[in-house]
Amino acid sequence: MKVPLYEDVAALVGIVIAAGGLFVTQSTGDTVYDGIASIGVGVVLSVVAFQLGTDSRAPDRTSGSSGREATRARDHRALRRSQ
Repeated sequence: MKVPLYEDVAALVGIVIAAGGLFVTQSTGDTVYDGIASIGVGVVLSVVAFQLGTDSRAPDRTSGSSGREATRARDHRALRRSQ
C-alpha cells in the first residue's frame, strides 16, 4: 500500500515544484528557476525511489512466518549454494 501512496505524493509534489519554477521563471524572465525546479523534481523522485527500494529489501514482517521458519529457509539456501 505504500508504493501507490509514495508515487502519488511524489507526483503531486513534483507538479507543485514544477509549477512554482515555471511561475517564477515567467515572473522574472530568468530561466535559472526552471532549472532549479527540474533539479528539485529529480531530488524528490530520487528520495522516493530510494525509500521504496529500502522498504522492498526489508524483511516482510506481514507474511506470518516465524523466525524459526525464516532461519530454516536461510539455512536451506546456504546449503544449496555450498553444493
